[in-house]
Amino acid sequence: MKINHSIQVDLANPGLPPRLQATQDDSVSHVLALHLKENGKAWPIPADAAVLVQFRKSDRTGGVYDTLPDGTCAWSATDNILTVALAPQVLTTAGETSLSVVLTDGQNTISTFDISLHVQPGLHKRIAKSDQYVNVFFDSGSALRAIGEKIISGKIASIVLLGDSITDGVGGTDYNGSYSESPSTNTKGYCWANAFKIFVETRYGIPVRNMGMYGTTMSTQTERALEFLKKDDFVIWLTGTNDRNGYGSYKKNIRSYLDAVREKCSGILLVSSIPSTEEDEDMAAVNMQKMDEIAMCAAAGNVPFLSMYQTFVQYCDRRGIDISECFADHVHPTDFGHYVMFLLLCKNLGLPLDPYMDYRYSSPWWNSLGKDGNESADVLILDSTVDYSADPHEQVTLISDIVPCVLMDDYDSVSVSTAVSDLTITRAELYVGTAGRITIGTVDLNGVGKESPTFVESKTFETTETGMVTFQLDMEVGANQTLAFQSTDDTGRLGFVIIPGNLYIWQSKDYQAGSPSVDLILYGKIYGR
Repeated sequence: MKINHSIQVDLANPGLPPRLQATQDDSVSHVLALHLKENGKAWPIPADAAVLVQFRKSDRTGGVYDTLPDGTCAWSATDNILTVALAPQVLTTAGETSLSVVLTDGQNTISTFDISLHVQPGLHKRIAKSDQYVNVFFDSGSALRAIGEKIISGKIASIVLLGDSITDGVGGTDYNGSYSESPSTNTKGYCWANAFKIFVETRYGIPVRNMGMYGTTMSTQTERALEFLKKDDFVIWLTGTNDRNGYGSYKKNIRSYLDAVREKCSGILLVSSIPSTEEDEDMAAVNMQKMDEIAMCAAAGNVPFLSMYQTFVQYCDRRGIDISECFADHVHPTDFGHYVMFLLLCKNLGLPLDPYMDYRYSSPWWNSLGKDGNESADVLILDSTVDYSADPHEQVTLISDIVPCVLMDDYDSVSVSTAVSDLTITRAELYVGTAGRITIGTVDLNGVGKESPTFVESKTFETTETGMVTFQLDMEVGANQTLAFQSTDDTGRLGFVIIPGNLYIWQSKDYQAGSPSVDLILYGKIYGR
């Protein structure tokens, strides 16, 4: 049973809005045939156009969709005629409903003027929960799974997690971020980004950088991302919370932001942010539901999209969880809120989680990684990948006065020690610029200012890949010893970044002279216990 409504729609001249009639709770029975025109002439619909239907009901709830609840496409196009089926959620509330259709073709977007739909009250009250209805084909299917398949198969070289303070990890336990508009320094705190980072790096060996920037809007995130992104990076971008009060600019520019960043990296997954508390939603110019819809429309036909907003609401609703209990304040999630975000991201990407593993903050999984302060666990000792925007592809020619490069972080000439002295170094994640033989070992700090550094003990590795490589060391560093990297006869080359300042790596000549190097950093991370 179908009721067909034929409507003349001039994209250049709105005229009076068409006004249609329907009955409350009608189910997939009304079909709109929109005859699109431009100044009275037929307007041909682009062959590769994507279509989204937006609606807002009399109770101020609404949604966006391109797919009906049974999985069928909600629209079709022939010449200048766009046929759209009304989803059941459009007709759940009596009163005046506004509806428009958005067409996207590559970087271009055009919307119809509003269509007025008068929904007459039904004779019985069967009103479904009607707010936040989202059903978008590209959101729920192949695009997200394709990204997950690339992660599993190792076809993504590196991942950058971009966003604001929610990505930075505010609200989670042990947060140690910078509270600035700089890439995250939160290396210890439990949050969705760090849980995802540890999961992907441990399971798939793909380096993940948390680049959440506290207090930023999408404009600032874009500006900063263009400084540090590399062409091999795949970006997962959580957006929207700080843009609510400037949503007009956000709506106008979001596609250009996406395009600018996409040109800099290998790909983007756009993720809408979670809801905030009811009190916070009332204070903002628009709520997160509206921001979710704006992001979804911007992503359509442009980049893959995940509605974290919608999936978060559904997760809590199905389990009887009060959403307000998921927040440490009005905006930032608790440990549990961050856990739900991590869980939903993995599930939507199709990344298989261990069914017997608890990934929450209090779990052995997180604690075994040293996040509970357990001295016997593997913990991050040094991270030189967070605050530096320089490209690690810059490499130093390995000549005698450069190697071995000696780690001198927190060097104390009185105690004759560094940050890694008297520790077991379990592993190092270092950037390999040229595959081949790589040497890592220990040197005696008593030789500083007296002689060239020589290895006390060392291990050699034959690397076959470039990029971030994990070296399993399990190396005991003595009380008066430190780590050193590379030998003159190595065939492989580690990546160095040239940055002015007093840095933690000393060149061989500087070790011999007893004076710090001022321009050299080894790009990577060191773990120990």
